[in-house]
Amino acid sequence: MLWIETETDEEVEQRDAAIWDLTWQATPNGGLQGSVPGPREEGGEFWYETLQKSKSDPEARFAIAQRHLPLPASWDEMAVALRAMIRGDRKEGRDPEAHLRELYRLAAIWSFAVENAADRGRGYGVLEMTPYARVAALDYSWDKIGCDELVLLKVTDRKWMREAWGEPTTHTTAKQLYADFYLQEEARVSRQNEARRARQRAKWEAEIDAVLAEEGDDEKVAQAPPPAPALPSPQPSWSEQLSQAATPKKQGFFARLFRR
Repeated sequence: MLWIETETDEEVEQRDAAIWDLTWQATPNGGLQGSVPGPREEGGEFWYETLQKSKSDPEARFAIAQRHLPLPASWDEMAVALRAMIRGDRKEGRDPEAHLRELYRLAAIWSFAVENAADRGRGYGVLEMTPYARVAALDYSWDKIGCDELVLLKVTDRKWMREAWGEPTTHTTAKQLYADFYLQEEARVSRQNEARRARQRAKWEAEIDAVLAEEGDDEKVAQAPPPAPALPSPQPSWSEQLSQAATPKKQGFFARLFRR
């Protein structure tokens, strides 16, 4: 499931777990190794490598990046693709309105995660674990948020937007405008993550115990004493030997014939 398809807390958690949950496995040398699935591949390779091959195709670049939202790099790549589409629209005499609004909306939503260059994305963990449907339902109109506080936008982006929509009445971020919503989601995500960590610890302990138990069984087999050697067949007693010697051995037909 893509992040842009998530509607519930359960869906966004399941999606995140499918990418980042750690699993423990035994290694050939008897150790333990943890691994995570990681983001889905594109064409059998890491998604960003595939995206780099699509630089000349803005639509393909946009689609690949969108599939990997909300990874930080995907926002930048979508913005780059949209700028290329807008330039193409302007060059060919097409109306760039749809692409321009898409770029603005993208930057406004990203301002939940990163408000400024020094912010270091403290809100990313909240945005990442908030269903997209809940985020998308908010109003990101030009006059509510403006553009000067949106770090995803470049100078030329803002120039294009002012030319299209005029000067906004205010400049802020989604995180500031919807502070109550953000704090509510932050508290919910904190509770959700704590419960998830507890489940993960129990899962890891069970996986590690299972690996150690399997290794213990292998060691028991390796250290088991070799089977006892077979005992020699018991020799007949002297009386049995005497009895066998006293009983003439019956000769076969050819032995009797040739007197042997």
